[in-house]
Formats: sequence, structure tokens, C-alpha cells
Amino acid sequence: MIGVEGMKDSFILYTSFYEPLKSLSDEQLGRLFRAIFEFNLTGKENVDVDIQIAFAFIKNQLILDGEKYEEVKKKKAEAGKLGMQNRWKKNITNDNKNNSVKNVITDVTKITDNDNVNDNVNVIKEKNIKKRKVFQKPTIEEIKQYCTDRNNNVDAEQFYDFYESKGWKVGKEPMKDWKACIRTWEKNTKSVQRNEKNKEKNIKNCESREYEDYDEFYDNDFF
Repeated sequence: MIGVEGMKDSFILYTSFYEPLKSLSDEQLGRLFRAIFEFNLTGKENVDVDIQIAFAFIKNQLILDGEKYEEVKKKKAEAGKLGMQNRWKKNITNDNKNNSVKNVITDVTKITDNDNVNDNVNVIKEKNIKKRKVFQKPTIEEIKQYCTDRNNNVDAEQFYDFYESKGWKVGKEPMKDWKACIRTWEKNTKSVQRNEKNKEKNIKNCESREYEDYDEFYDNDFF
């Protein structure tokens, strides 16, 4: 799974998980945590129908934590690379006080004069671009309208009440995009419905087979 690959040796359980999990029995919790461990280690989902919704909430947080972890690793790598370039440029400047210094810098660091001049400017611009937008929680009517537009079966009031009780947070992180959360609920709802249909189909197949067995039994000359 994307976002979980870099954190297979660990994951975080948040106290905010307690509210949606407290109604589960001890036996269900045991199966849930086994499924969580297997997902974090292998990326595979082996989840029973009665714990799928609870698993989906935790799975989404695992993916978000994994993506955040990968983002931090990437930033550290970029910062290390920039620091190494700056150290090379400083050493070359001290050792070469003549007109050939520009060519030496180009050969060693593979960057242009414009890159050298604009390093600090680019960092400032990048910080400004990454400023977070202020999240505004939606109204129930906005949620209903979005669900209607997407023609899904998400209960708008249930969605609103759930995240209202959590302070509009996903795990410990403030929610950034409520529409993305709606789409996740939509996928989870479809997955549960699909599993329930398969379960009903299997039951009907078993019942049909039982009737066939009875017919075969009575067709034989046992009476």
C-alpha cells in the first residue's frame, strides 16, 4: 500500500479510535487488531464483515501516517542534499580566489549561477506556497448536496455527527478535506454492501444445494 511501505515495523494507535471501537466485543477487537497487523505488515486486507467499518477508519489513518512519514523523509533528504551543496560551495570559494571559481563550482555541484543566487529566495517561496488553508467544517446541507451529486449512500447526518464528536480530526490531525473523507466513506460503504451481497449469494447457493440433495435422496429406491 502507498504510504504504509515505509512504516511496516511500526504503527500508531490513537485514543480517538476508542469512540468508534467501544461498541465492539472483545472477540471482535481481537480479530480487528489481527487484521490491522496483517495490513501493516503485508498490505493485504483480510477483514470480516462485522468489523469492516472500524477497520476502514484505522486503515485510513495508517495510510495518512505512512504518507506523512514518507514526506518527512523526503524533506530531510532534500535538506541534507542542499546542505552538502552549500558546504562544497563554501570550500571551493575559500580555496579558489580567482576567475576560474565559477567553472569549478559548475563541475562539482552541477548547478548554475542563478541557482546559487536564488537558493534562499526559492526556500522562502516554497514556505509561502505550503501555507495551509484554513479548514471550514461543512454544514449538513452541504454534505447532503455533495452526497446527492455523487449519488452515494452516505448518511450525511451520521457523517457530520461522527466528525463533530471527534472535533473534525482524522486521527490526531485536523481534517483538511471533508469531501475526500466523504469519498472514503463511500468506498467503504460499497465494500460492505458488496460483501453482504456475496454472503447472501453464498447462503442461497447452500440452500439450493440442500434442496438438490433431498431430491436425489428421495429419487433413490430407499422406501
